[in-house]
Amino acid sequence: MGAECASTCVSKEEQTNEQIDDLYSKPSKSPNNRRGHRAGGSNAQFATVTRGESNEMTEVDVMKVVRAQSMMRGFLERKRYSKKQMEHESTTKYFTKEEGKETTNGQFSSDQSEQERNYTYKSGAVFNGMWKGGLRHGKGQMTWPDGARYDGEWSYNMAAGKGKFFHVGGDIYDGKWANNKANGYGTYMNTKGARYEGSWKDDQQHGDGVENWAEGAKYEGKYVNGLKEGHGKYTYADGSVYEGEWMLNKIDGYGSQVWADGKSYFG
Repeated sequence: MGAECASTCVSKEEQTNEQIDDLYSKPSKSPNNRRGHRAGGSNAQFATVTRGESNEMTEVDVMKVVRAQSMMRGFLERKRYSKKQMEHESTTKYFTKEEGKETTNGQFSSDQSEQERNYTYKSGAVFNGMWKGGLRHGKGQMTWPDGARYDGEWSYNMAAGKGKFFHVGGDIYDGKWANNKANGYGTYMNTKGARYEGSWKDDQQHGDGVENWAEGAKYEGKYVNGLKEGHGKYTYADGSVYEGEWMLNKIDGYGSQVWADGKSYFG
């Protein structure tokens, strides 16, 4: 029985070792056992295979991420485009809501890349410049039937950025724009010789500015909604100077007045 038992036990032990070797030579499904279990030929082969698979999977994952990012950018751009199609509330005499919506009714696709072309509106106005789908976007020139013209930058169908507007009577505004209006720093020159340079908000002087008139008068100071308001200095054509507070375009509050003949007043 001992000899038979010895023979049987050895046979089982050999089988067990073979099973263990087989286990080491096969990739483990457990994520915690992705790397080798022991040193040796079988494990070296396993490590090589898993490294190759790992690199391959990394490249695939990167491509998936790139595609996902591209799809997300496209989705966000289309969403922004659709939102901009509905935003034409900032209407002025020339930049009208009707003109703004005329080309956003599906005539041009949001998937179209930026391109240059001419378009004549129902109003008779003509735009020559860059488009993104049905929206004026980039540099372009808009000319209205009465001769007024805007030449400058556009963003999603609105005058925005740096631009120059030529009025019918000859006046010119050159400066920053946002939402179809003068917003930011700019210069306005009229045909009578007056010139304003400074801050603007919604087509009105607003903030710090300097205004000069043809006869020689000059104002330097604060503006609020197109009117002199706050602290300012006014130099008259004859050389007299007032410096102090203003309200609704009039001297109002504490200030000093020095006349050309040398007389002065403080209070």
